[in-house]
Amino acid sequence: MPAPFERAIRAAIAGGIDYLLSQQDGDGFWREFDLAPGPSEAWTTAWVGWCLTGAAERGPAARVRVQAALARACRAVMSAKGDAGWGYNRRTGADADSTAWALRFCAAQGMALDGAGLLAPYIDAGGGVHTFVEPGWGRWTDAHDDVAANAGLALLAMPKAGATLQRIVRRVIERCPGHTFWWSTQAYCIAWGLRLVSACPAQAPGGLPPGFRRALDALAGPASCFDVAHRLLAALALHDAGAANSWCAVLLDQWQAPAWPGSPVLLVPDRTTATPLDPQAEMKALLTTSICVRALSEFLRLPDHIASSAT
Repeated sequence: MPAPFERAIRAAIAGGIDYLLSQQDGDGFWREFDLAPGPSEAWTTAWVGWCLTGAAERGPAARVRVQAALARACRAVMSAKGDAGWGYNRRTGADADSTAWALRFCAAQGMALDGAGLLAPYIDAGGGVHTFVEPGWGRWTDAHDDVAANAGLALLAMPKAGATLQRIVRRVIERCPGHTFWWSTQAYCIAWGLRLVSACPAQAPGGLPPGFRRALDALAGPASCFDVAHRLLAALALHDAGAANSWCAVLLDQWQAPAWPGSPVLLVPDRTTATPLDPQAEMKALLTTSICVRALSEFLRLPDHIASSAT
């Protein structure tokens, strides 16, 4: 990897980390979005926390700052846990996606939780993962592909999740590349589906389903930094160093120090009809900046001989 390119990546990561740390509230939460129930708390905190857990900090001082912020975030997330798991915020009921993100973050912080038990009510016999299970919530209680991969990734480190995890992986493979219900970009479903199947090679003895790559190649031009970051994650899962290098360069072009511009990508679909809706915009660009930091950090961890072959 050329030294100037690596320095630019590290500078963007460092700026993004500094920005994210500056946006953490005093109680440990990273709050984002302005929806009817208020801003998100546990869900977005777990998302940002998971991304920062894998960030490439520059130097021991930065590492100490990040670890302190993550410890506060972990305490905040645990304080928001209900009997059924986690929800968008403490005013809403639990849902599968928020619970999965909280489990992924807590596991990354070394916490042992009964993730299989918490996610079990949302997972059907065919491996479909239902975001909500409350009667009368309409389409929100359907099985959603963009939640399934996330739930599967949360179960990877759970000791009693074997059979349940296998059902989810089989469904992700069968429905490859999947459909996004909660997000305006298909890249989200592709990236996390690839990550899950890559982590479970026994479930895909023939290799990664080619439908993922075909769907990735068929995507229209990137519309947001959030979208590009997920394309980068997908390229990394495919071990496509050339594509990863290209998407990394796009993210550097999109960076507006110290953060990346927020992305209008979150969908809040109608519960009863498939009426098209405008995506919700971030208030503070927390999800976008954190996923960009994580994706660039994972790019930096490419083996030298792979990274150099793409430049």
